Amino acid sequence: MSNQTEKQQTAPPAAEKKPVVLSKHGDDRIDNYYWLRERRDSSVIAYLEDENAYTNHVMSPLASTEDQIFEEIIGRIQPDDKSVPYLHNSYFYSRRYNAGEEHPVYIRQRKHLEAPEEIMLDANQLAKPHDFYQIGSRSVSPNQTMLAFGEDTFSRRIYTIRFKHLLENRMLPDELTNTTGHAVWAADNRTVFYTRKDETLRPSKIFRHVLGTDQSKDVEVYEEKDDTYYTYAFKSKSARFIFIGSFATLSTEYRYIEADQPNSAWKVFHQREAKHEYYLAEAADRFLIRTNKSAKNFRLMETSFKQTAFRFWKELVPHSDDVLIDDVDAFANFIALSIREQALTKIRVISHNEEVHDIEFEETPYSVFTTNNYELDTHQLRISFTSLKTPTTTYDYDMHSRTLVELKQQTVLGGFDPSHYITERLMAPSRNGTQIPISIVYRHGYQMDGTEPLLLYGYGS
Repeated sequence: MSNQTEKQQTAPPAAEKKPVVLSKHGDDRIDNYYWLRERRDSSVIAYLEDENAYTNHVMSPLASTEDQIFEEIIGRIQPDDKSVPYLHNSYFYSRRYNAGEEHPVYIRQRKHLEAPEEIMLDANQLAKPHDFYQIGSRSVSPNQTMLAFGEDTFSRRIYTIRFKHLLENRMLPDELTNTTGHAVWAADNRTVFYTRKDETLRPSKIFRHVLGTDQSKDVEVYEEKDDTYYTYAFKSKSARFIFIGSFATLSTEYRYIEADQPNSAWKVFHQREAKHEYYLAEAADRFLIRTNKSAKNFRLMETSFKQTAFRFWKELVPHSDDVLIDDVDAFANFIALSIREQALTKIRVISHNEEVHDIEFEETPYSVFTTNNYELDTHQLRISFTSLKTPTTTYDYDMHSRTLVELKQQTVLGGFDPSHYITERLMAPSRNGTQIPISIVYRHGYQMDGTEPLLLYGYGS
């Protein structure tokens, strides 16, 4: 072993300083390490290899501990597992992991769960030629025959969108590179919209692609020129509308077209304003808008499909100083609000006749959120629940009868028994009197007299 190699292993490598002056908004700053952005530069690669060698040297005494921790984590995971199927356009979709395989298998079943499984994608087979492989977003055409999916083979979240004919079980030649991995289908089953990234990996441009044509022929339909915003396309729940959303830290803006008119001009829903965030959901006959305009904790408003300017918005749920509205799920006869009250997540249901109730759980504290609710005309709400002692549990909640049905609870191997633990939620006053929530979990028999060890974790943003 050379002295140079020994030095690289035992001493932290020092990156060379190469000052670059960067100017923005009339201010100059010096970045001594700007050169490290050049990922194909041999000197950058050499420096990263030195960093890796040093890390391996420092961590080598802990190799056996790392192996022990890894085996303990793996030992608690169910090796063969299947997600809870969810309904979308007459098909039940789910994901399955087979024992001994690293990647998921994506399947669907037509109309009912007793129907034969159709394998849409087997990521284990697709991954074989690659050192790294990850499937991103997946979307099926309105006529249920074509699948668009994102594929990352470099671990940079730069996806190539590929297409598969599900009925004929064959890949199409179309490939869309340098994307976010998500494709939005128009109603004609041959046009898709997708987002490309700029050199900083910011999602910045929306393109329209027609199946059977080369990507070079794709039409750019929108460019987000303000680099403080990113953009992406998505479809409304009924599939009637396609949206382009632009998002900054404190501001949003949307454009939209009808999905059966993919070549039409995009309309601005409401023009962006500084410090105005608004988010859209489609109900059966109107748009719902979650907005922070004159409402720091957000309020819920509505407007017709044809009158989207702010002056036409009408308030449905007023602002509350004590309740933050985090998200909205809209249905034909119900609205499900994801809210946060005293730092605790809750689901609040509003019926078409304006009756309001919260979904109740026996445990506290807990975390709950809605998931995979793609059907508009339903009274079933899919939710996911977890607590400090309860593994992730999937429920269907009947918003009409107000009943919960447990569909699945995550299996935790290794002898875990939630009945051995107690959870509590306390409120502690800060120096200025603000009540700070504290969630506690401990095993039966724990002596809360200050003599026992405690792992304390705090988070703020």
